[in-house]
Amino acid sequence: QALRGWFEASRDPRALEEAIAAVRAADREFTPGDARQTLALQNLAGLLEKRFEATADEASLEESLQVWRRAVAQSEPADPDYPARLSGLSIALRMRYEQAGDHGDLEESVSAAQQAAAADAARGAPASSMMSMLAAALGARYRAGGRPEDLDEAISLDRAAAGQAEPGTRERVTYLHNLSTTLSLRYKRGGRAQDLEDSIAAERAALAESAGGHQDPYLARLA
Repeated sequence: QALRGWFEASRDPRALEEAIAAVRAADREFTPGDARQTLALQNLAGLLEKRFEATADEASLEESLQVWRRAVAQSEPADPDYPARLSGLSIALRMRYEQAGDHGDLEESVSAAQQAAAADAARGAPASSMMSMLAAALGARYRAGGRPEDLDEAISLDRAAAGQAEPGTRERVTYLHNLSTTLSLRYKRGGRAQDLEDSIAAERAALAESAGGHQDPYLARLA
């Protein structure tokens, strides 16, 4: 965690490579099914995604996907981190779809996002991050296939995520930006003036609530 924090603060690739090496070593120390190994896999997958984002190294994205799959397969639905691992898998699949354009990846991304949101909702009110992640997957599928029901659901989820988030937080600012974007897409599709007005209102609210214009980088990549 210290190495990851060093990388995020400095963007020094040495810190990222050291963190990846350390988590790989931890993975090898545990037996399959050990909860500590599953947590190490979750951390490794996230670090590999960061390396892909920093270097555009496709092999890192491919390995990240493989590791996310292992982490999900080794998790029990009752595991508190199970929804987050499905969410990580969904995001990695969508990243690969954006790279290669394989619609199978996009469909699997939506499926994993739906499973993550359902698993989270089974424990009570779903987290805003889960709703936003599913909205992003549905929005991507709408852009690929133009299914209006995907966009409508994405808008509902973005509204719910923004409504649930604490005002003034980076998370809520991101969710409001996302809501503005999906509403704008629906306005372009159907020409409803209300969608345009709501899109502008959401963007204005995001700007009003933003502190210094900063966004959480993890949440920003959900958009």
